[in-house]
Amino acid sequence: MKSQAAKARMLAKAALKLFRAKGATFSEALLEYSATMYSANLHWEIVTQMANDIAAGKYQLHLLYVEDDPEISQAMLRWFADRHCTVRHTTSANKAVALLNAKDADFDAVITDWNLIGAETGGVVANEAMKLGLPVRICSGALCMSPKWARIWISKGFNDDIELFLESLRT
Repeated sequence: MKSQAAKARMLAKAALKLFRAKGATFSEALLEYSATMYSANLHWEIVTQMANDIAAGKYQLHLLYVEDDPEISQAMLRWFADRHCTVRHTTSANKAVALLNAKDADFDAVITDWNLIGAETGGVVANEAMKLGLPVRICSGALCMSPKWARIWISKGFNDDIELFLESLRT
């Protein structure tokens, strides 16, 4: 179950996309989501403020980051912080799935390594994130050997692929 903040972000982002696509006013776009806002007990002002923050680039992304290499994790966590992201980090696919399904989960996206300690891979995390409708990227140093994962597979480390992914989440 998504938190109120996660629901507000989701609706604000959807209304912003509709606003940009239709050329309507933001209020008109938000009206299309009024029934959803009412059923989710969200106030118009909260969603509007969230949309304004997103549009102004002030919104901090909430990421779930799954990586078992401590050196890479520490470097990437600093990198994410420099890009105004709050990150929940775990080293285990099973723990990541539990975090995704927690009652108070409010992640905007998931970034996972493929090769993790234990029997489970990043594919388990990616499948769960996709079931929940979250954007996901598999960030790995290994080559992608499956067409199933090719569209969400990016190179590990500080690169344009991950930067573009974060930017796409903000717009």
